[in-house]
Amino acid sequence: MNCPYINPTVQQCENCPYPDCVNDDLSLAEYREDINPQEVPREVRMARERANRYAIKNRQANRERSIKHYYVNKEKYNEQATQWAKENRERTNALARERYNRDIERRRQYQRDYRARKKSEVG
Repeated sequence: MNCPYINPTVQQCENCPYPDCVNDDLSLAEYREDINPQEVPREVRMARERANRYAIKNRQANRERSIKHYYVNKEKYNEQATQWAKENRERTNALARERYNRDIERRRQYQRDYRARKKSEVG
């Protein structure tokens, strides 16, 4: 049987529910070695380390720059989101239905509490 996951994580392989999974013949160490190759060129490794050091050192400045960029371009991002929602109407509606039905009893309880609160404020 083929693995049910496209790119399985280590945890998915460790806890695989399928007894005849293709990846069963690999040990955990072999699997980790396969998904994390050690043959990364030195230049790439050094560039990654340099980028990580910069990101850690400038975390707050990067966060502020990102927030500022968002607020400057907020209208553009909202238009993009609206356009995407229009183009993917079925998908958007399916997600909304799933979200609504996920915990319907909690939603109903919230509505009952809200109505009771409003009724007590009026009367």
